[in-house]
Order: sequence, then C-alpha cells, then structure tokens
Amino acid sequence: MIVTSDKDPVKLREAVKTAIQGDSRILVFLTPHCLFEPPALADLTELYDRYREFEEFRRDLERHPRVSAFEVAPESRIQRVLAHRRTAGVRTQ
Repeated sequence: MIVTSDKDPVKLREAVKTAIQGDSRILVFLTPHCLFEPPALADLTELYDRYREFEEFRRDLERHPRVSAFEVAPESRIQRVLAHRRTAGVRTQ
C-alpha cells in the first residue's frame, strides 16, 4: 500500500513499478496536491484543469491490472471545483 500525493509523479510511478514486481498487487491512496495548496480555491478554473490532470494520472496508474488507485480528498473541495466548472460551462454556451 502506498499513501501519498501526486506532487512527484515520476517518483510515484517508480515506487509503483517496484512494488508490483512479481505477482504483487498494490493499493495507491492518492491525494490531489492541487486541492491542498494555499489558496487552493482562489482560481477555480485553473484548479479544475489541475484536478483533471490529477484524475488522468490516477486513472493511468490504475490501468495496470495489479494496481488499484484511489483518490483521497475532502469531498467539499471536489464538489466546489466541479460545481464551478458546471456553472462556468453553462455561462460559455
């Protein structure tokens, strides 16, 4: 099991690669660093883009058949970012 943030994706990929050698399975609990940086919720449009990058990285890790990658983050922050994106999308249409 690995519990970390996505702050250093290169090191994390190496750690996962090392951990799954042989027949091992690994659980990765990953926090999106962008949601914890001060001021994390200042520019919600930029934050959404960075959160999306996080989610793509998490999914990429999980594509390996012996890796399960889970997001660990405050639901209230995620909901605020996603709600802003839905509202901004409505305004631009």
